[in-house]
Amino acid sequence: MANKSFGDLIGYAKFAIVILAIVTLGRWALGFGGVPYFPRGNVIFSIVLATNFLIVAYGGFLKAYTDLSFKQILIVGVTIVVAAQLMITLSTLISYAAGLETYFNHPEALNVQEQIGLGQAMGARLFGIVVNSITGVILTSLGYAFGGVLPRS
Repeated sequence: MANKSFGDLIGYAKFAIVILAIVTLGRWALGFGGVPYFPRGNVIFSIVLATNFLIVAYGGFLKAYTDLSFKQILIVGVTIVVAAQLMITLSTLISYAAGLETYFNHPEALNVQEQIGLGQAMGARLFGIVVNSITGVILTSLGYAFGGVLPRS
């Protein structure tokens, strides 16, 4: 196993972070374009779904095609999750600060029935960082397990 620094591990996550930034911009664009959040817009650009697919794939491909350890691969997976959650949290903060109604402060995006204040929204987003990081460990581990079936050349 190669001795990689945290910066080296972040390098593995860069492509996924760019993809997630594009998905985030897509959510902004749909919201500004007037596409209703539910049932249409939410499923077109879902940051959480994109994150989940990416970390499963990363878990498998990093196992198959790098010399990273399981722990290092988990660090990459969780880095991707935290980056995505920070994009969501920052977008939520910007939405509230600018007084905009966006996909990021929509009640369903915050798992509530009606509009809530900034403090509650930030609490929900911080909770999301924790829960999704745990999910990230699980999904990256699944990807790692699936990595055994990928061909090695």
